[in-house]
Amino acid sequence: MLRLYGNRSVKSIKEKKQEEQEITLLQSKASVNSPNFAILEKLKQEMKKLREMKAAIQPIGKFIPPDDVDLPSSSGADLNNVDL
Repeated sequence: MLRLYGNRSVKSIKEKKQEEQEITLLQSKASVNSPNFAILEKLKQEMKKLREMKAAIQPIGKFIPPDDVDLPSSSGADLNNVDL
C-alpha cells in the first residue's frame, strides 16, 4: 500500500510536466497513415522500466499458517451446489 500511495509515490510536478511535454512532442512527429514509431519506442522504454521495477520487488517470505489453524482444503469455485 505504501508503495502505491505513500509520499514517495507522488512524482514532483516538474517531472510530471516534463514527461507530458515529451510525449506531446513525440505526438507532433506523427506522420499521416503510418505508425508513430517515436511513441511506440517511448512505450517500449516505459514497459521495460515497469518490468524492471516489478522484478526488483522481492517477496518478504512464504506464508506458513500456525499449527492450530485449519485452512480450507477445497476452493469455493463449485457454485453449482449452494446450500439454502
